[in-house]
Amino acid sequence: MIAFFIVAVVVPFASHATESAQYISLLPAVPGLEAPDPHISWTLEPNAAGIKSVLNVSFAIPEKSPDTEGQSALEYRIEIDSMMRVVQEYIVGTQDAVEQILPIEELADGIHTIALTVRDFQGKNHTRKREFKLDMRPRVNVFVEPNDETLFDPKITFSFFGQRNDLVGMADIYLDDRLIKTANILETQNNKPVTLSELLGFQIHTADLAPGNHLVTITAQGLNASSNSHILCLTGSIVLPEITVHRSDTGKFEHLEVIFPATSNPIIGSAEIHLNHSVILAVRTDQTRLAITRADLLGALEKHGQKIGDHVTMLLSTRSANQVENWQEFSFQ
Repeated sequence: MIAFFIVAVVVPFASHATESAQYISLLPAVPGLEAPDPHISWTLEPNAAGIKSVLNVSFAIPEKSPDTEGQSALEYRIEIDSMMRVVQEYIVGTQDAVEQILPIEELADGIHTIALTVRDFQGKNHTRKREFKLDMRPRVNVFVEPNDETLFDPKITFSFFGQRNDLVGMADIYLDDRLIKTANILETQNNKPVTLSELLGFQIHTADLAPGNHLVTITAQGLNASSNSHILCLTGSIVLPEITVHRSDTGKFEHLEVIFPATSNPIIGSAEIHLNHSVILAVRTDQTRLAITRADLLGALEKHGQKIGDHVTMLLSTRSANQVENWQEFSFQ
């Protein structure tokens, strides 16, 4: 009696990757390489889970001897790149086509060989081979909202092939060649737009960056370690802190207000009040709006032993998180 057993089980996995033709290319069979075999029909077809193998065999089943128990069986195995670990099974008696998904998500990019070997009832081996080309580099598509000069938060669509425990790949995010985050890309995010801030866990404001051009590099890495990068250019903010001096109807100083560009930095801006070439008041803020009142200035004057007459000219210096400065004189009276 020939026992039925499985040496390696091929388990299909689900994936919502883009069309498999982007990643898997079956190469044409080489004419004359193998003689046709009317007893074996073997087709391969790329799909979203790997390569679908469909095997039909039609060898005549030998008559069973009265002394033989059980059923006769054919053995077949499928190897990739001569590794006997893809699948090895038995076909007992006659049955419908044998369909299986051959997992390839961990194979390196390049040309690979799939070999089928069927051992018939007389012990003779019948071999078929096909080659396929694998290019599992992830696809990275980016859409940047136009005319948004204060917040850099593009939408990114990753396309990975295959998955493992709901993971389809990873993305390394660099700012000016400095790694700021490695994000896992889940199956639920595959082929669906996700914002950069969702990947990072925080937003990038243009006021976070020094004035000038900066590069954001997004490098996606698939399950087989193949990678693909997308580079974006953004410009650090040159927006000045906005200064407004508020006075009463009689021209008396009441307070001044500074509006800083939004930033993800803990300190959004700072301001200093100068009198006679000395700093009499310095403040920092974690808010985009900063107000300095008349009482604040009177307290600073008293602290520094300064006395003023009817009016005095003071100098206000402001600095945003990315060190963009704005200076303005104002009359205190």
